[in-house]
Amino acid sequence: MSTPWNIRLQRTAWYAKSTWAYYRARRLGLVGHEFFRFGRALGWEMYRNNTNLPWDLLVTPVSSTRYYEFNFARECLPADPGVCLDVSSPILFDFYVARNYPSARLHMINPDTRDMDRTRAYMRNLTLPPIHTDVSDVSRMPACPGGYDTIWSLSVVEHIQGETANDSTAVKAMFDALRPGGRLILTVPTDKSFQVEYREKDLYGTQSTAAGQKRETYFFQRVYDEAAIQDRLIRPLGLAPTRIEWYGETTPGRFSEYIRRWQLDGKNTTIWDPLEMARFYRLYDTGSAMPGAGVCGLLFIKP
Repeated sequence: MSTPWNIRLQRTAWYAKSTWAYYRARRLGLVGHEFFRFGRALGWEMYRNNTNLPWDLLVTPVSSTRYYEFNFARECLPADPGVCLDVSSPILFDFYVARNYPSARLHMINPDTRDMDRTRAYMRNLTLPPIHTDVSDVSRMPACPGGYDTIWSLSVVEHIQGETANDSTAVKAMFDALRPGGRLILTVPTDKSFQVEYREKDLYGTQSTAAGQKRETYFFQRVYDEAAIQDRLIRPLGLAPTRIEWYGETTPGRFSEYIRRWQLDGKNTTIWDPLEMARFYRLYDTGSAMPGAGVCGLLFIKP
């Protein structure tokens, strides 16, 4: 069945606008800009093989702060990542590692069945080295203690909440799964104060309901401040991170306003993500120096 002309026209407009936003943002020094071109190239490869796949990688190959997060994770990778485990990160970074580090042996786990099904559909239409995938969470990681050289989990641990795992136990489990000298790469959302966010829908199909609420809500995520990162993510490992970075909005409330516009307008907002990041976000020396919301990147190297 052919795509209706009005949908084709809308997609073409989105594609053109996101292309303009990318080139303008690149001139402004957009961090991680290479991932836009990489994601779009994969999008065209998938589209040539299966026109029924979503257009996401063609129109919005990278979302919001993922530009920084992917760039941070790439900079933290060793020259040879070896045996790798991705814990539920956005799939574009896994594909980047698979394409650019062909000797890496990559294993992906994700408890979200829908997300994993989409990942596997993408993989069937791409030429990639073998990637092993499991519908699993960090509490049921493969029984391979000390078996991984590199583990990353990008914007994930803030969502982990359950009877057998939370953010602290998840980070400890990942660290324990590393070989000596192995690397654990994390990114988490941050703000001026620690927050716990609930939503009316279980977006991932994995979350528990919140107790004591007037109406049924579901745990969604934690947003960390410096103290919470220290207490919940660093202290359980018993060593300081080898690298820690802070990236966020330059004006308080900018990210919240972006989320509001995205929820209302969808792609009409996200096609401008490259410019949004280049104009209104930057690196900071410390979390306390940040005026509002952002992301913290952490690298741990196991002794």
